[in-house]
Amino acid sequence: MSPEERDELIDFILQSQANAADRHLQLADNVEKLADTTGKLADKVDMLADKVNTLAGTVQGLVEVARIHSRRLDRLEGLSS
Repeated sequence: MSPEERDELIDFILQSQANAADRHLQLADNVEKLADTTGKLADKVDMLADKVNTLAGTVQGLVEVARIHSRRLDRLEGLSS
């Protein structure tokens, strides 16, 4: 191997190591961003679950009101018959 080929090989190896280090840093940054995004998503899912539970309670209340109203209508119809 000539000195020129050896120098080119060393340059190639050094450049490859530098590129690998850069990709490693980018990957670490992406993992951090993903963790942050996942945390935000989990918070939004929790908030949505709370809203669904609130809505379910409201619907249950409305169903009970509808039942009471229906019973009253049945009684009124029974009185007028």
